[in-house]
Amino acid sequence: MKPSYHLFKNSGYALKGLLNLWKSEVSFRIEAGVVCFGIALLGCLELDFWSRLILAGSLWQILIAEAINSSIERVVDMISPQYHPQAGIAKDVGSAIVLLTIVLTLGIWASILWRHLG
Repeated sequence: MKPSYHLFKNSGYALKGLLNLWKSEVSFRIEAGVVCFGIALLGCLELDFWSRLILAGSLWQILIAEAINSSIERVVDMISPQYHPQAGIAKDVGSAIVLLTIVLTLGIWASILWRHLG
């Protein structure tokens, strides 16, 4: 039987997950710092609403990608405590998700800032 959905209960699980990410993942804390800096920087730039929204969203996607990567790593570690080539590949792909997201975010920032400030 599928458990029923409860907004507040499920939100609590999400907050628990974020707290765990914050406590256990150095990379998440570093990226969160970069995101906070970027959001603060947006307040100093003369950009239209939509450009600010796109830039802020692109920053948030880095944290989303890191959360996905952390989930992949934890599940792989639980299922395969000993080294296995496929487990290594799964973890590498999770890291690639983060890298590709960072590259995409840099491209978005460069293109919007070039258009507005260049």
